[in-house]
Amino acid sequence: MKSLAEWAPRANPDDYFGKSLLELAKAVEEIERAERVRERDYEALESWVTEVVRGRHWGWKGFAYSDDPDFPQQELRARRDALHARLKRFVEDAGADLAPRLRNELWPVVEAYESAKQQAGCLDFTDLLICTRNLLRDSQEVRAELQQRFTHFFVDEFQDTDPLQVEILLLLAADDLAVTDWQVARPCAGKLFLVGDPKQSIYRFRRADVRLYREVQRRLIEQGARPVHLSVSFRSVPQIQEAVNAAFPVSPEHRGATGRDRSAGTRSACRLRQDRQLPHR
Repeated sequence: MKSLAEWAPRANPDDYFGKSLLELAKAVEEIERAERVRERDYEALESWVTEVVRGRHWGWKGFAYSDDPDFPQQELRARRDALHARLKRFVEDAGADLAPRLRNELWPVVEAYESAKQQAGCLDFTDLLICTRNLLRDSQEVRAELQQRFTHFFVDEFQDTDPLQVEILLLLAADDLAVTDWQVARPCAGKLFLVGDPKQSIYRFRRADVRLYREVQRRLIEQGARPVHLSVSFRSVPQIQEAVNAAFPVSPEHRGATGRDRSAGTRSACRLRQDRQLPHR
């Protein structure tokens, strides 16, 4: 990184690749200044590398060629991209090593927390889900009563559903009382209606995962569910929706759809290129 940063003073300051080198030079100067006043802190250095890797400047390409014949821009750009790739691998490897170490270090804390809950006779939100799932999975009598009591399930914001909630839902909606595995459970016809938007999947911190959303969607469609695509939004103007669409991959069935005004000025609607899925039977 330092050898690349040394080229920064010779770069064109108006060129985005030159600006990228200047950002690298600032990063190198920052760590060197810190190490002049204290010994090298490897944990701080790892954190610093993680922050540097996230910088937007790594993607700045600038002009195709430099006006300075002694400034090998193509070679320097290749070196910068290779450096970025190495730093990203380092961050990934460091994170993979950190996770099991943290697990071992924090396990006594988890055990103390579980013990405190038992002594107080309390359950947290995850406990409630686990106990409910276990009761439904392990008791055919409970499944029979609840499947009979609840005739329809309408779930909005399905992209925010975590694995335990999915398991509970599909066991409750199953058409076979003997099934205890949610992955093979088949919902009763017309009993399950899901609404979700993968673009709005933002609850990964509490175990919601858009990959689970897509997997459940795939399974339900294979079992006969019919997807319905909502392709018109009345929530925003076309310009905003086009910007959102540009940030997400376009599904084949919506390629070519465009936003358009539907209300002569004051209110507008847009056709979405990637939209909500409503698997239902």
